Amino acid sequence: MAISAPRCWFSTVFSSYRYPTPSNKNAGGLREEKSYAFRDRKYWKRDLRVSQSAAFRSFSTQSQEDGEEMESGNADVAYDCRFFRVYKDGRVHKYHPTDKIPSSDHPQTGVRSKDVVVSSETGVSVRLFLPKIDDPDKKLPLLFYIHGGGFSFLSAFSPLYDSYLKSLVAEANVIGVSVEYRLAPENPIPACYDDSWAALQWVASHVDGNGPEPWLNSHADMNRVFIAGDSAGGNIAHTLVVRVGSIGLPGAKVVGVVLVHPYFGGTVDDEMWLYMCPTNSGLEDPRLKPAAEDLARLRCERVLIFVAEKDHLRDIGWRYYEDLKKSGWKGTVEIVENHGEEHGFHLDNLTGDQTVDLIGRFQSFINKD
Repeated sequence: MAISAPRCWFSTVFSSYRYPTPSNKNAGGLREEKSYAFRDRKYWKRDLRVSQSAAFRSFSTQSQEDGEEMESGNADVAYDCRFFRVYKDGRVHKYHPTDKIPSSDHPQTGVRSKDVVVSSETGVSVRLFLPKIDDPDKKLPLLFYIHGGGFSFLSAFSPLYDSYLKSLVAEANVIGVSVEYRLAPENPIPACYDDSWAALQWVASHVDGNGPEPWLNSHADMNRVFIAGDSAGGNIAHTLVVRVGSIGLPGAKVVGVVLVHPYFGGTVDDEMWLYMCPTNSGLEDPRLKPAAEDLARLRCERVLIFVAEKDHLRDIGWRYYEDLKKSGWKGTVEIVENHGEEHGFHLDNLTGDQTVDLIGRFQSFINKD
């Protein structure tokens, strides 16, 4: 059963190239960026019907303040891209708000959820999703999910991902673990990778029912762990499975990986990623462009990749698919292309035919014998 959720601007944000690139910082480019930020804001207001929310009011106020600053030039801007602006005094302005909602149960499907802190030191946490339990003695697969958002916005607690994970968990009958990692540029990459790895290790600590979280101790099958993510989250998911292949993950077996519209370089956003990751090794950085040796060591049995016909990352997903097949990796890989769809369509409309099909394929992949 799909969880109803309001439509959003997710695909609009990621499908547009009308933002100025970091190399175009003239006043005209900034004004164009301003007009697009306001155009997205109106779209969000209309479709989500949340014009009175605190998140929207904050975004509106900050956008107006930025508009005033733009009129006086960009002397105080240290870096500018389509997702955020960094000022020389260290302030960061995000062009797209990250709205968050508390965990809640969904009576229609019986899915329950709650938030758990993984590390008080870094603030990393997870939102757990528990499907309706018909047999308390039956262990269920575990889905470890990493949200997208250009490494710099959205959240495991965003309404989009809360609704999406509830739909996945209800349909596939799995335990869901959605990781809340630190966002760039306030927390430079590799914070997102390290936080996600810490959360995955925390999950694995529940082997033999000896971990700190009762839901995982009682219901999760640590021999059936699946890692998934979309957009930037797909990139992070890949790095996790590479790390599992390199150093192992005691206590858990990663069976499969699902990458939805993953980002692996080769776009206008590469310069932004390099900025967010000061320790990068250039455009050939294996986190940005997966190396053949990393693909060959993926520690899982199968991979499922989703691409969308109108997504600017479509060719990136296909390239990953072809490179993985040629790498010498011994597992099985499948790719599904959704025709006529754009980046992140599965979050925009959970009841759409192609989203329902995507979730159904997700379910079949997880529960495949």
